[in-house]
Amino acid sequence: MSRERFKWPGDQDRCLIVGMTGMGKTRAAVHQLSFRSIDSMTWIAMDFKGDDTLAAMPVTDIIELDDEIPDRPGLFYIQVPPSRHQEYTSDFFMKVYQRGECGVLVDETLALGARNDGFNQCLFMGRSRSVPMIMCTQRPVSIEKNARNQVNFFQVMYIGDQDDRDALQKNIPREILDISEPPPGYCSYWFDQRRRWGALLAPSPPEEESMQRIFERMAPPEGTLGQNVDENELRTRGMEGRRRVRL
Repeated sequence: MSRERFKWPGDQDRCLIVGMTGMGKTRAAVHQLSFRSIDSMTWIAMDFKGDDTLAAMPVTDIIELDDEIPDRPGLFYIQVPPSRHQEYTSDFFMKVYQRGECGVLVDETLALGARNDGFNQCLFMGRSRSVPMIMCTQRPVSIEKNARNQVNFFQVMYIGDQDDRDALQKNIPREILDISEPPPGYCSYWFDQRRRWGALLAPSPPEEESMQRIFERMAPPEGTLGQNVDENELRTRGMEGRRRVRL
């Protein structure tokens, strides 16, 4: 792959990461997030699965779906309970859209339901509001075709379902990338929809490397500006560790 032609998504782009369970979607999402502007804009990680990787991230604060969108830079975390997946998340995405200048990592889009108006609003109109998105899913067919057309970048791992492969191949020209065969090992296919350019990506690095980059870029937690913050405490794994940091 030519490094001169590869580019990470920017602060207005949407990227969809696709693959079966265990293929490393969340690790890839966190790796991408570590290159985003969490030092100068708001980013929110929405965790629908209680994922260990997301639970290990250093964060600026923990918020809830009912909260207002934070008005400061940094990385904020929401663990979404199953009972609040569709209606409440739609309202939340509408708040993100209205606020603008806010990125969202969504792990897993299946949980948003077949028609999530707020999510689709961010996909269709988010570029004008500077709402970048990193989205993980096992089933790309769960995202409407017209909404998939709004995705700027695709990162594709092994897909077991033929319908899902066929759906993605409509966005990714077969002559550029043929995704009918799984990529080798933990590699993934990368497709830049705007430039019509594809490549084979090496596996994502160990998550500790991405966590360190996030930590270095992350805006200081609320109330810690000008204070000595214990780096080891900030990097404590698990929700309880992060709550101690916030307090």
